[in-house]
Amino acid sequence: MAKGKAGGGISPLIVEEAFAAGDDRFLDLFAQLADGKDATRIVDKWKRDFRPWARDQLYKFFDGGAKPTGYERLVAKRFFKHAEDKGDDERVGYFLAKFDRLTRRRERTRRRWDYPTRSVVEGTYLKADRTIWFSAATAHYLQRRAWRYFRRIGFKRPSDYPAAIAKALVHYRDADLPDGLAVLDSWGLIHACFGESEALKFTTSHANLKHPASLKDMVAPYFPETWKRPQSATILLDLLWSAQSRVVRIWSAHLLRRDHPDALANAPIDKVIKLLDHDDPEIQQLAAELLQNTRGLERLDVATWLTVLKTKNLTALALLTDLFRKHVRPDRLTVDQAVDLATSRPVPVARLGLEMLRKLNTNTDAARTSIARLAAARSESIARDLATFALSIVGTSDHYAVDNVSPFFDSLLAPTRAGAWDWLTEKSPGWNDPALWSRLLETPYDDVRLQLVAALEQRTRFPGVASESLSTLWAPVLLAIHRGGRDKLTALRQISAAIRDNPAAAEPLLPVLAVAIRSVRGPEARHGLAAVVAAVDARPDLEPLLKRHLPELSLAEVPA
Repeated sequence: MAKGKAGGGISPLIVEEAFAAGDDRFLDLFAQLADGKDATRIVDKWKRDFRPWARDQLYKFFDGGAKPTGYERLVAKRFFKHAEDKGDDERVGYFLAKFDRLTRRRERTRRRWDYPTRSVVEGTYLKADRTIWFSAATAHYLQRRAWRYFRRIGFKRPSDYPAAIAKALVHYRDADLPDGLAVLDSWGLIHACFGESEALKFTTSHANLKHPASLKDMVAPYFPETWKRPQSATILLDLLWSAQSRVVRIWSAHLLRRDHPDALANAPIDKVIKLLDHDDPEIQQLAAELLQNTRGLERLDVATWLTVLKTKNLTALALLTDLFRKHVRPDRLTVDQAVDLATSRPVPVARLGLEMLRKLNTNTDAARTSIARLAAARSESIARDLATFALSIVGTSDHYAVDNVSPFFDSLLAPTRAGAWDWLTEKSPGWNDPALWSRLLETPYDDVRLQLVAALEQRTRFPGVASESLSTLWAPVLLAIHRGGRDKLTALRQISAAIRDNPAAAEPLLPVLAVAIRSVRGPEARHGLAAVVAAVDARPDLEPLLKRHLPELSLAEVPA
């Protein structure tokens, strides 16, 4: 009988009303009960309630992260005994996993006097931590009692045992099994999954290793013949998806590979696809292997394939892309779908998308609009190839449009921008397009600016761009202090030539030239100074502007 709490509390009528109404405040109100008799009466109603809400409240009470209420022991005992009496496999399974979390041993160090050596010797031993709710003896008793429930099912109704114990295995969590010792201390789990292993030795309350062994080597469940039955394969597949513990997933995968290879080959595609989305890379890899042997892949729709290829497991992706090539003809894809693949981040998927695009008909306006989206490629390894392919279609003389081409120069990926510059030659329709060059001058990327400076070496000016407008290009190049002098000297030569050839453009270019003269070595700076002198000689009115930007420079007249 619960003893209750000291002090006042809430009226039990309010708690009972919240319970009857299915009010989500029920647990908070229940925790405020002061009389243990009232709490016991409400728990007796609660345990017999068949509503899913009532069952969810039980799980929330223990696993919802709420503060301790003082009634945990009361609720656990009453619910467990009721579930045991009623043969409720699911609820007894929940308490089996719950009780297995109560006790944990930790390695301790102790000293003792060794008489033969007359010295202090340090040794290690295992000691159980203090448990919550129950004493250690009671916790071990509850663990054994909960496991005994399922063991009796295995003896009396062996055909029902796998489905019954699976309802317990889904409740074990990775957070409760951080290491091998925690697994050994989980009495029900270690018996159900590894109880027949020769590597284990059992005492009245604990399991211990006879010799070092991995989990995969220890897989030897209780009632092994029940797990070899064909109907058990479906249960194991469900455990792979629903289990919250990696230990249970590894155990299930091992039994499936060992005892049910035919079932794996005929696994439902929808279950396999679910496994591909699992957070555990090992389960993803198993799903990829299953998919490789699954029948009917040639009938799987493209939308499902595209979903499958979104898995994050790179090892599985390599296999999946091969399966896609094998079972999906290119003409089943639209250009939009192929572009979606090509702009994926994983390299195998992006490469697959490019392969599909090369085999599709892209000679329509809609296709060209879709292909322009390749400028948004996310895989650096194939980005340059994608840009080359795309511009060979949208960048031809017959179909050139600056809105389809310029995004490749503005891409976030340097390889895409490099592929765009590969296309921009004297033979391309963009070479003499003023709109394209005007957009390029506004680029935020250093590599594009350097390409522009290099392009000015081949031509005197850009189409539709005046010399004074080029100051927006030269200034960032000259101010890039992290870059070497070769690019700066190229920009310096271009500014000097612009001032020399067109003194009228000197006014906007002189500030940039002043930066250039100060940012390079003396011998190179003389080229800039010569351009300054030539400009002032051609336009004397520029001398005040020169003194403002280069006050350290004085010009003197040379006698005739």
